[in-house]
Amino acid sequence: MRSRERAGSHYTFITQMKWSEYTILLVLILVFHSSQLLLITLFLSVELEQLQVESEREKGLLRFVGFSML
Repeated sequence: MRSRERAGSHYTFITQMKWSEYTILLVLILVFHSSQLLLITLFLSVELEQLQVESEREKGLLRFVGFSML
C-alpha cells in the first residue's frame, strides 16, 4: 500500500511541475549526458594513443631483433 502511495506522490509531483521546471530539468539532463560523452571520448582517445605508442614500440623492437639476427 505504501509503495502505491509513494508512486502517487511522485506522479502528482511530476504533474504539478511547470514548463520552466521541465525545461531546466531537460537542460540539466542534456548537460550531464554531454559531459559524460565528452569524458568517455577523452578516455578513449587517450587509450587509443597509448595503444599506438605501444604498437610503435613493438615495431621498433621487432626491427631491432630482426636487424641483430642478420
